[in-house]
Amino acid sequence: MPVVRWGPDTIERRYLFEAWHEAARPLLDTAPAGPERSFSGGGEVAKVGDLLATRMHFDPQRFARSRRHISATDGFSLQFYARGGFIGTRAGVPHELAPDRIALIDFGHQHHGVALRPSEVLGVTVPRELIDQRAFRRQTTVTWSARSAAGRLLIEGLRSLHENLEQLRTDQATEVSAGFIGLIDGLLGSRREVCETRLVQQVKLAAIERYIDRHLHDRQLNPTALARAFGCSRGRLYQLFREHGGVDHYLRERRLGRCFRELAAAEPGTTRVWKVAERWGFDDPSHFHRLFKQRFGLRPSEVLTDARARSAGEPPQRTMLGDQVRHQVHAWFRSL
Repeated sequence: MPVVRWGPDTIERRYLFEAWHEAARPLLDTAPAGPERSFSGGGEVAKVGDLLATRMHFDPQRFARSRRHISATDGFSLQFYARGGFIGTRAGVPHELAPDRIALIDFGHQHHGVALRPSEVLGVTVPRELIDQRAFRRQTTVTWSARSAAGRLLIEGLRSLHENLEQLRTDQATEVSAGFIGLIDGLLGSRREVCETRLVQQVKLAAIERYIDRHLHDRQLNPTALARAFGCSRGRLYQLFREHGGVDHYLRERRLGRCFRELAAAEPGTTRVWKVAERWGFDDPSHFHRLFKQRFGLRPSEVLTDARARSAGEPPQRTMLGDQVRHQVHAWFRSL
């Protein structure tokens, strides 16, 4: 899947705001809140079927979307501020976004506002005709609490989408975008039957998997806690994880994997096997040793002392922002 990226690692700091402003120009006018030369920011944009997936980080700045922008680009934007926030007006109505909520915004209205703090925003933009608009008859924005089942599902779905862009093949893009749009429509309440389709179930599964990886250290993480977090029954949860052998099996395998990686990267003289196992939720030493040997064919102590088990990652590949890249990003925005 083609992904465009730019930021402090690829562009000189004095040119970062210019690059940011040029990338965002079809959607917004932007102005830094401080000196332009001290501005830091960057982004990631990918065309995934009908979706435009975006991940942006930026210093405090002002935003304005005018009639000129609306005539050039349109649609609905699902946005989650992972940090920072936005305050302003949309169609004359006060509007605020913060990490405690996720919002679906109608881009067919003018808005003005400011990001008061350094911010990071994950989002997807969807063409207008693909969203059932009945929920927007009397409002410009629909929001969900980040703690609600619907909010958790959307946020984890966004994170999972962005984390898997590099692995996503172009021929999978249509299926993934259809599933994500169906999920949004279903949570709007206009097409709840779509939430039961195979595509949306895949999105749900990916969101729950992402949630598990982020909370795997929590000893209270179990099927009951997951069902409560995502607003579904334990039976439905088991159906989602049936190909993984069930939820309990999936949790155990992920925790064993974390134990292996920690032992492989640890200093043998300062790390105790049982402390690692306990940290990842295993209470019975003999049971842990048996599971570990069955899973990896090695005893935990062998992994701890074997230098060959250690691993090292490689830095990600990066893309410069040039004229060709800027034109590509603008074309994607205008295709909405």
